[in-house]
Amino acid sequence: MELKEFIKLSVNVLKDKTPYMEQKNLISDIFKKTENILIRLTIIDSLYSTQMNKRLYGLNDLANEIGNRDWDKEIQNFKDNKPNKISKLLDEKYGIKKSGREFGQARSLISKYIYFATNYNFPIEDRLVKKVLNAVLKYFEYSKIDMDKNDILRELIIFCDNCEIKYSDFDNLLWLLGKIKEGSLASIVDKEKYEKIIEKLELSDIAKSKVFDEKMAEKLKNINEIDKIKNLISNDFYEFLKFAKNIKIEK
Repeated sequence: MELKEFIKLSVNVLKDKTPYMEQKNLISDIFKKTENILIRLTIIDSLYSTQMNKRLYGLNDLANEIGNRDWDKEIQNFKDNKPNKISKLLDEKYGIKKSGREFGQARSLISKYIYFATNYNFPIEDRLVKKVLNAVLKYFEYSKIDMDKNDILRELIIFCDNCEIKYSDFDNLLWLLGKIKEGSLASIVDKEKYEKIIEKLELSDIAKSKVFDEKMAEKLKNINEIDKIKNLISNDFYEFLKFAKNIKIEK
């Protein structure tokens, strides 16, 4: 299977009334209905768990810095490594701890804000992307990205542009693969299917969340276990799971 085929499977899996797509559409609707940056950031932070609300004054600090931007111009300058607001936003620190000390950057939340502000015309950088990106690139024989250079977003733009891949489609792949590798299906299937899946996979009696996720992740690497839930999921999801088990994530 080629990379673009794998991406297409992920897009098909997530577009079918999944909790993931419901949340994505909700955020998009909020962006259409209000230009209030603080409200937009708060919704993203809540639904995507970027943890900014745990910082004192974090959301307010970031909202004040973002302001109203010509994002098309800023993105082009960001791509070309010219002076731009995006780089400054990514490098800054937002919010403080109770002790008054600085908290840190907010790259995930910022990338997601620009993603929605531009109708998905900007990549996302978050924990799942960092976890699976190089494993995907390695499997399909592309050059890996240096995660220590803090330049993941620009590298993603270059890669997607060169391969003629939509940022949102590639993000679908990385997000879905990351969730599978972590044994987390709740954002991928509805509640009824989820309950049937854990019953089929004999996971109903595991109480500890971490142990449950580990067991689920292991089962989703096993074709015999995947076959048990074949009738509960779409054919695209079944094919995605069969192929995803071949991609090894380095710890």
